[in-house]
Amino acid sequence: MAVASTQSTQQKTLSKKVREVFGREAYLEGTRNIDLLLAVLTYATWDRRYYLDKPILNSLIQLAIAILYDLFLDRPPSNDPGLILDYNLKGIRKPARLSRPPTLEERRALLGCFLLSTVPSFTRKGEALRWTAYCDECVLVLEQEKELASDGLLIQLVKLRLINEKVFDLPWSGVLNEDSSTRLSATLYLKSLQAQLGTFKLSSPTVLTDNKTLLLELYNTDMCVHEIGFSLAPNLFTGHPHQRFECLFACLQAVKSWIDVFLSIPPAQYVGFSVCMYAKLSRGLIDAWRLSTYDYPEWDRTLVRETLDVSLTLEQIENGFAQVKAAVGLDRGSSHDTDFFSLMASRTRAIKVSWDAMITPLMESFDIPPLDEFGDFSTEFLDIWLP
Repeated sequence: MAVASTQSTQQKTLSKKVREVFGREAYLEGTRNIDLLLAVLTYATWDRRYYLDKPILNSLIQLAIAILYDLFLDRPPSNDPGLILDYNLKGIRKPARLSRPPTLEERRALLGCFLLSTVPSFTRKGEALRWTAYCDECVLVLEQEKELASDGLLIQLVKLRLINEKVFDLPWSGVLNEDSSTRLSATLYLKSLQAQLGTFKLSSPTVLTDNKTLLLELYNTDMCVHEIGFSLAPNLFTGHPHQRFECLFACLQAVKSWIDVFLSIPPAQYVGFSVCMYAKLSRGLIDAWRLSTYDYPEWDRTLVRETLDVSLTLEQIENGFAQVKAAVGLDRGSSHDTDFFSLMASRTRAIKVSWDAMITPLMESFDIPPLDEFGDFSTEFLDIWLP
Protein backbone atom coordinates (compact mmCIF):
# COMPACT_ATOMS: atom_id res chain seq x y z
CA MET A 1 0.00 0.00 0.00
CA ALA A 2 2.85 2.42 0.73
CA VAL A 3 3.97 2.33 -2.89
CA ALA A 4 0.56 1.71 -4.52
CA SER A 5 -1.71 4.17 -2.69
CA THR A 6 -3.36 6.82 -4.88
CA GLN A 7 -3.82 9.22 -1.94
CA SER A 8 -0.79 11.39 -1.19
CA THR A 9 -1.62 11.87 2.48
CA GLN A 10 -2.18 8.14 2.99
CA GLN A 11 0.99 7.37 1.07
CA LYS A 12 2.99 9.69 3.30
CA THR A 13 1.60 8.06 6.44
CA LEU A 14 2.17 4.53 5.18
CA SER A 15 5.65 5.32 3.92
CA LYS A 16 6.65 6.54 7.36
CA LYS A 17 5.10 3.45 8.91
CA VAL A 18 7.05 1.16 6.60
CA ARG A 19 10.31 2.80 7.64
CA GLU A 20 9.42 2.21 11.28
CA VAL A 21 8.65 -1.46 10.57
CA PHE A 22 11.94 -1.92 8.74
CA GLY A 23 13.86 -0.40 11.63
CA ARG A 24 12.11 -2.56 14.21
CA GLU A 25 12.23 -5.83 12.27
CA ALA A 26 15.70 -5.52 10.76
CA TYR A 27 17.60 -4.06 13.71
CA LEU A 28 15.58 -4.53 16.90
CA GLU A 29 14.11 -7.97 16.20
CA GLY A 30 16.84 -9.16 13.85
CA THR A 31 14.30 -10.58 11.41
CA ARG A 32 15.82 -12.31 8.41
CA ASN A 33 13.46 -13.87 5.87
CA ILE A 34 12.56 -13.62 2.20
CA ASP A 35 9.41 -11.61 2.97
CA LEU A 36 11.39 -8.82 4.63
CA LEU A 37 13.95 -8.86 1.81
CA LEU A 38 11.27 -8.52 -0.86
CA ALA A 39 9.55 -5.78 1.14
CA VAL A 40 12.78 -3.77 1.38
CA LEU A 41 13.48 -4.21 -2.33
CA THR A 42 9.93 -3.20 -3.28
CA TYR A 43 9.88 -0.13 -1.06
CA ALA A 44 13.36 0.99 -2.15
CA THR A 45 12.43 0.58 -5.81
CA TRP A 46 9.07 2.32 -5.85
CA ASP A 47 8.73 4.56 -2.81
CA ARG A 48 8.04 8.13 -3.90
CA ARG A 49 6.69 9.87 -0.84
CA TYR A 50 10.04 10.64 0.77
CA TYR A 51 12.23 10.14 -2.30
CA LEU A 52 12.96 13.86 -2.69
CA ASP A 53 13.23 15.25 0.83
CA LYS A 54 14.13 12.30 3.08
CA PRO A 55 15.99 9.81 0.89
CA ILE A 56 17.31 6.61 2.44
CA LEU A 57 17.81 4.64 -0.76
CA ASN A 58 21.46 3.84 -0.11
CA SER A 59 20.66 2.64 3.42
CA LEU A 60 17.86 0.43 2.12
CA ILE A 61 20.11 -1.07 -0.55
CA GLN A 62 22.76 -1.94 2.02
CA LEU A 63 20.07 -3.42 4.28
CA ALA A 64 18.80 -5.59 1.42
CA ILE A 65 22.35 -6.80 0.70
CA ALA A 66 22.86 -7.60 4.39
CA ILE A 67 19.63 -9.63 4.55
CA LEU A 68 20.62 -11.42 1.35
CA TYR A 69 23.96 -12.39 2.86
CA ASP A 70 22.43 -13.45 6.18
CA LEU A 71 20.01 -15.74 4.33
CA PHE A 72 22.84 -17.21 2.22
CA LEU A 73 20.95 -16.24 -0.92
CA ASP A 74 24.13 -14.99 -2.59
CA ARG A 75 25.67 -18.45 -2.90
CA PRO A 76 24.76 -22.07 -3.69
CA PRO A 77 23.64 -24.35 -0.86
CA SER A 78 26.45 -25.55 1.38
CA ASN A 79 26.80 -28.98 2.95
CA ASP A 80 29.86 -27.97 4.93
CA PRO A 81 29.50 -29.72 8.33
CA GLY A 82 31.68 -27.06 9.93
CA LEU A 83 29.17 -24.35 9.01
CA ILE A 84 26.26 -26.35 10.36
CA LEU A 85 28.21 -27.11 13.56
CA ASP A 86 28.93 -23.41 13.98
CA TYR A 87 25.21 -22.65 13.98
CA ASN A 88 24.52 -25.46 16.44
CA LEU A 89 27.21 -24.28 18.86
CA LYS A 90 25.89 -20.73 18.78
CA GLY A 91 22.31 -21.92 19.22
CA ILE A 92 21.27 -19.93 16.17
CA ARG A 93 18.55 -21.14 13.85
CA LYS A 94 20.07 -22.34 10.58
CA PRO A 95 18.92 -20.57 7.39
CA ALA A 96 16.58 -22.76 5.36
CA ARG A 97 18.91 -22.40 2.38
CA LEU A 98 21.45 -24.68 4.08
CA SER A 99 19.15 -27.68 3.66
CA ARG A 100 17.38 -27.17 0.32
CA PRO A 101 17.93 -25.91 -3.26
CA PRO A 102 17.24 -22.22 -3.94
CA THR A 103 13.80 -21.26 -5.22
CA LEU A 104 13.28 -19.24 -8.38
CA GLU A 105 11.92 -16.42 -6.23
CA GLU A 106 15.17 -16.34 -4.26
CA ARG A 107 17.16 -16.24 -7.48
CA ARG A 108 15.08 -13.31 -8.71
CA ALA A 109 15.61 -11.52 -5.41
CA LEU A 110 19.38 -11.85 -5.86
CA LEU A 111 19.28 -10.41 -9.37
CA GLY A 112 16.85 -7.69 -8.33
CA CYS A 113 19.15 -6.70 -5.50
CA PHE A 114 22.04 -6.49 -7.96
CA LEU A 115 20.05 -4.20 -10.24
CA LEU A 116 19.04 -1.94 -7.38
CA SER A 117 22.56 -1.75 -5.95
CA THR A 118 23.95 -0.70 -9.34
CA VAL A 119 21.55 2.19 -9.98
CA PRO A 120 23.23 4.26 -12.71
CA SER A 121 23.60 7.44 -10.67
CA PHE A 122 26.42 9.98 -10.65
CA THR A 123 26.21 10.04 -6.85
CA ARG A 124 26.07 6.30 -6.18
CA LYS A 125 27.29 5.54 -2.68
CA GLY A 126 28.31 2.32 -1.01
CA GLU A 127 29.33 -0.98 -2.53
CA ALA A 128 27.21 -2.74 -5.11
CA LEU A 129 26.30 -6.38 -4.64
CA ARG A 130 29.27 -8.44 -5.77
CA TRP A 131 28.69 -10.45 -8.94
CA THR A 132 29.72 -14.09 -8.59
CA ALA A 133 29.61 -17.34 -10.50
CA TYR A 134 26.44 -18.17 -8.57
CA CYS A 135 24.80 -15.06 -10.03
CA ASP A 136 25.64 -16.41 -13.49
CA GLU A 137 23.99 -19.67 -12.46
CA CYS A 138 20.83 -17.82 -11.42
CA VAL A 139 20.65 -16.08 -14.79
CA LEU A 140 21.06 -19.42 -16.58
CA VAL A 141 18.40 -21.16 -14.47
CA LEU A 142 15.84 -18.40 -14.98
CA GLU A 143 16.56 -18.45 -18.72
CA GLN A 144 15.94 -22.19 -18.83
CA GLU A 145 12.88 -22.32 -16.57
CA LYS A 146 11.00 -19.35 -18.09
CA GLU A 147 8.50 -19.52 -15.23
CA LEU A 148 7.38 -15.89 -15.59
CA ALA A 149 7.14 -13.76 -18.70
CA SER A 150 8.96 -10.99 -16.83
CA ASP A 151 11.98 -13.23 -16.23
CA GLY A 152 13.15 -12.59 -19.79
CA LEU A 153 13.20 -8.84 -19.24
CA LEU A 154 14.93 -9.22 -15.87
CA ILE A 155 17.71 -11.28 -17.46
CA GLN A 156 18.31 -8.76 -20.26
CA LEU A 157 18.39 -5.85 -17.80
CA VAL A 158 20.97 -7.70 -15.73
CA LYS A 159 23.14 -8.40 -18.78
CA LEU A 160 23.15 -4.72 -19.72
CA ARG A 161 23.88 -3.65 -16.17
CA LEU A 162 26.92 -5.95 -16.14
CA ILE A 163 28.31 -4.03 -19.11
CA ASN A 164 27.56 -0.79 -17.29
CA GLU A 165 29.44 -2.01 -14.24
CA LYS A 166 32.51 -2.66 -16.38
CA VAL A 167 32.46 1.04 -17.28
CA PHE A 168 32.24 1.87 -13.58
CA ASP A 169 35.35 -0.26 -12.92
CA LEU A 170 37.54 1.26 -15.64
CA PRO A 171 40.91 2.73 -14.53
CA TRP A 172 39.78 6.30 -15.12
CA SER A 173 36.29 5.88 -13.66
CA GLY A 174 35.48 8.59 -11.12
CA VAL A 175 37.92 11.11 -12.59
CA LEU A 176 36.03 12.09 -15.72
CA ASN A 177 36.38 15.76 -14.91
CA GLU A 178 39.82 15.75 -13.30
CA ASP A 179 43.39 15.65 -14.52
CA SER A 180 45.00 12.24 -14.17
CA SER A 181 48.44 10.77 -14.63
CA THR A 182 47.07 7.54 -16.11
CA ARG A 183 48.84 6.40 -19.27
CA LEU A 184 46.30 3.80 -20.28
CA SER A 185 44.76 4.13 -23.71
CA ALA A 186 40.98 4.02 -23.78
CA THR A 187 40.79 2.59 -27.27
CA LEU A 188 41.11 -1.07 -26.25
CA TYR A 189 38.52 -0.77 -23.48
CA LEU A 190 36.16 1.22 -25.68
CA LYS A 191 36.24 -1.29 -28.52
CA SER A 192 35.62 -4.14 -26.08
CA LEU A 193 32.60 -2.43 -24.52
CA GLN A 194 31.21 -1.46 -27.92
CA ALA A 195 31.58 -5.06 -29.06
CA GLN A 196 29.73 -6.30 -25.98
CA LEU A 197 26.90 -3.87 -26.65
CA GLY A 198 26.76 -5.06 -30.25
CA THR A 199 26.64 -8.69 -29.17
CA PHE A 200 23.85 -7.90 -26.72
CA LYS A 201 21.75 -6.25 -29.42
CA LEU A 202 22.15 -9.24 -31.73
CA SER A 203 21.33 -11.80 -29.03
CA SER A 204 18.43 -10.00 -27.34
CA PRO A 205 15.09 -11.82 -27.77
CA THR A 206 13.00 -10.41 -30.61
CA VAL A 207 9.96 -10.33 -28.33
CA LEU A 208 11.71 -7.57 -26.33
CA THR A 209 12.89 -5.55 -29.32
CA ASP A 210 10.39 -2.76 -28.69
CA ASN A 211 10.24 -3.06 -24.91
CA LYS A 212 10.71 0.50 -23.65
CA THR A 213 12.15 -0.51 -20.29
CA LEU A 214 14.87 -2.48 -22.05
CA LEU A 215 15.48 0.23 -24.65
CA LEU A 216 15.95 2.81 -21.91
CA GLU A 217 18.48 0.56 -20.17
CA LEU A 218 20.26 -0.05 -23.49
CA TYR A 219 20.59 3.65 -24.34
CA ASN A 220 21.65 4.44 -20.78
CA THR A 221 24.43 1.86 -21.08
CA ASP A 222 25.41 3.35 -24.43
CA MET A 223 25.64 6.75 -22.74
CA CYS A 224 27.83 5.42 -19.95
CA VAL A 225 30.19 3.64 -22.33
CA HIS A 226 30.85 6.84 -24.28
CA GLU A 227 31.04 9.23 -21.33
CA ILE A 228 34.78 8.60 -21.42
CA GLY A 229 34.82 11.37 -24.01
CA PHE A 230 34.38 13.87 -21.15
CA SER A 231 37.54 12.70 -19.41
CA LEU A 232 40.46 15.11 -19.13
CA ALA A 233 42.88 12.31 -18.32
CA PRO A 234 45.85 12.61 -20.72
CA ASN A 235 46.83 10.10 -23.39
CA LEU A 236 43.49 8.27 -23.34
CA PHE A 237 43.16 8.39 -27.10
CA THR A 238 46.80 8.15 -28.16
CA GLY A 239 47.03 7.43 -31.89
CA HIS A 240 43.31 8.10 -32.37
CA PRO A 241 42.96 11.91 -32.50
CA HIS A 242 39.27 11.92 -33.44
CA GLN A 243 38.09 9.25 -31.01
CA ARG A 244 37.15 11.75 -28.30
CA PHE A 245 34.85 13.52 -30.75
CA GLU A 246 33.38 10.17 -31.80
CA CYS A 247 32.68 9.31 -28.15
CA LEU A 248 30.99 12.63 -27.49
CA PHE A 249 28.87 12.33 -30.62
CA ALA A 250 27.89 8.75 -29.75
CA CYS A 251 26.96 9.92 -26.24
CA LEU A 252 24.81 12.68 -27.76
CA GLN A 253 23.02 10.18 -30.00
CA ALA A 254 22.40 7.89 -27.02
CA VAL A 255 20.98 10.79 -24.97
CA LYS A 256 18.68 11.73 -27.86
CA SER A 257 17.48 8.13 -28.29
CA TRP A 258 16.89 7.76 -24.54
CA ILE A 259 14.82 10.93 -24.36
CA ASP A 260 12.80 9.99 -27.46
CA VAL A 261 11.81 6.67 -25.87
CA PHE A 262 11.03 8.30 -22.53
CA LEU A 263 8.78 10.92 -24.11
CA SER A 264 6.87 8.19 -25.96
CA ILE A 265 5.64 6.72 -22.64
CA PRO A 266 2.06 7.81 -21.77
CA PRO A 267 1.77 9.75 -18.48
CA ALA A 268 -0.59 7.09 -17.11
CA GLN A 269 2.37 4.69 -17.03
CA TYR A 270 4.60 7.02 -14.99
CA VAL A 271 3.25 5.52 -11.77
CA GLY A 272 5.24 2.38 -12.60
CA PHE A 273 8.56 4.22 -12.81
CA SER A 274 11.18 2.80 -10.48
CA VAL A 275 14.09 4.59 -8.83
CA CYS A 276 16.24 3.33 -11.72
CA MET A 277 14.11 5.28 -14.18
CA TYR A 278 14.61 8.57 -12.35
CA ALA A 279 18.34 7.93 -12.03
CA LYS A 280 18.59 7.30 -15.77
CA LEU A 281 16.47 10.34 -16.60
CA SER A 282 18.74 12.47 -14.46
CA ARG A 283 21.84 10.98 -16.09
CA GLY A 284 20.52 11.68 -19.58
CA LEU A 285 19.76 15.32 -18.82
CA ILE A 286 23.06 15.82 -17.01
CA ASP A 287 24.91 14.40 -20.01
CA ALA A 288 22.95 16.82 -22.21
CA TRP A 289 24.16 19.63 -19.96
CA ARG A 290 27.75 18.38 -20.10
CA LEU A 291 27.63 18.11 -23.88
CA SER A 292 26.21 21.63 -24.08
CA THR A 293 29.02 23.12 -22.00
CA TYR A 294 31.99 20.87 -22.81
CA ASP A 295 35.11 22.84 -23.69
CA TYR A 296 37.13 20.95 -26.28
CA PRO A 297 38.50 22.30 -29.58
CA GLU A 298 37.00 19.56 -31.75
CA TRP A 299 33.59 19.59 -30.07
CA ASP A 300 30.96 21.73 -31.75
CA ARG A 301 28.17 22.68 -29.35
CA THR A 302 25.89 23.48 -32.27
CA LEU A 303 25.62 19.71 -32.78
CA VAL A 304 23.80 19.52 -29.45
CA ARG A 305 21.42 22.30 -30.41
CA GLU A 306 20.75 20.71 -33.81
CA THR A 307 20.23 17.25 -32.33
CA LEU A 308 18.37 17.95 -29.11
CA ASP A 309 16.28 20.90 -27.95
CA VAL A 310 16.82 20.52 -24.22
CA SER A 311 14.52 23.39 -23.29
CA LEU A 312 11.66 21.83 -25.26
CA THR A 313 12.50 18.42 -23.80
CA LEU A 314 12.24 19.79 -20.26
CA GLU A 315 8.90 21.37 -21.13
CA GLN A 316 7.61 18.04 -22.48
CA ILE A 317 8.84 16.19 -19.38
CA GLU A 318 7.15 18.76 -17.16
CA ASN A 319 3.88 18.37 -19.08
CA GLY A 320 4.10 14.60 -18.78
CA PHE A 321 4.50 14.70 -15.00
CA ALA A 322 1.75 17.30 -14.70
CA GLN A 323 -0.72 15.01 -16.49
CA VAL A 324 -0.18 11.97 -14.26
CA LYS A 325 -2.55 13.06 -11.49
CA ALA A 326 -5.55 13.29 -13.80
CA ALA A 327 -4.51 10.32 -15.95
CA VAL A 328 -4.49 7.81 -13.07
CA GLY A 329 -6.90 9.50 -10.64
CA LEU A 330 -4.55 10.49 -7.84
CA ASP A 331 -5.94 12.25 -4.75
CA ARG A 332 -9.58 12.00 -5.72
CA GLY A 333 -11.63 13.75 -3.09
CA SER A 334 -9.12 15.60 -0.96
CA SER A 335 -5.52 15.46 0.19
CA HIS A 336 -3.40 17.65 2.43
CA ASP A 337 -0.26 16.87 0.44
CA THR A 338 0.86 17.48 -3.13
CA ASP A 339 1.30 14.33 -5.16
CA PHE A 340 4.81 13.28 -6.16
CA PHE A 341 4.32 13.80 -9.88
CA SER A 342 3.11 17.37 -9.47
CA LEU A 343 6.23 18.01 -7.40
CA MET A 344 8.33 16.55 -10.21
CA ALA A 345 6.60 18.81 -12.72
CA SER A 346 7.36 21.83 -10.55
CA ARG A 347 11.02 20.88 -10.21
CA THR A 348 11.36 20.26 -13.92
CA ARG A 349 9.87 23.69 -14.63
CA ALA A 350 12.45 25.27 -12.30
CA ILE A 351 15.24 23.49 -14.16
CA LYS A 352 13.88 24.72 -17.50
CA VAL A 353 13.91 28.31 -16.23
CA SER A 354 17.53 27.89 -15.18
CA TRP A 355 18.44 26.27 -18.48
CA ASP A 356 16.83 29.02 -20.55
CA ALA A 357 18.54 31.72 -18.49
CA MET A 358 22.05 30.27 -18.31
CA ILE A 359 22.69 27.48 -20.80
CA THR A 360 20.75 28.49 -23.90
CA PRO A 361 22.63 31.81 -24.30
CA LEU A 362 25.90 29.94 -23.77
CA MET A 363 25.15 27.46 -26.54
CA GLU A 364 24.58 30.34 -28.93
CA SER A 365 27.87 32.04 -28.07
CA PHE A 366 31.47 31.20 -28.84
CA ASP A 367 32.85 31.85 -25.38
CA ILE A 368 32.71 29.11 -22.73
CA PRO A 369 33.03 30.34 -19.15
CA PRO A 370 34.56 28.11 -16.44
CA LEU A 371 32.11 25.52 -15.13
CA ASP A 372 32.26 27.01 -11.63
CA GLU A 373 30.56 30.11 -13.02
CA PHE A 374 27.39 28.10 -13.55
CA GLY A 375 26.92 28.31 -9.77
CA ASP A 376 23.57 27.12 -8.49
CA PHE A 377 22.47 25.76 -11.86
CA SER A 378 24.84 22.80 -11.90
CA THR A 379 24.11 21.99 -8.24
CA GLU A 380 20.36 22.13 -8.76
CA PHE A 381 20.61 20.15 -11.96
CA LEU A 382 22.60 17.39 -10.25
CA ASP A 383 20.34 17.31 -7.20
CA ILE A 384 16.91 17.37 -8.85
CA TRP A 385 16.31 13.61 -9.02
CA LEU A 386 19.39 11.99 -7.54
CA PRO A 387 18.67 10.01 -4.34
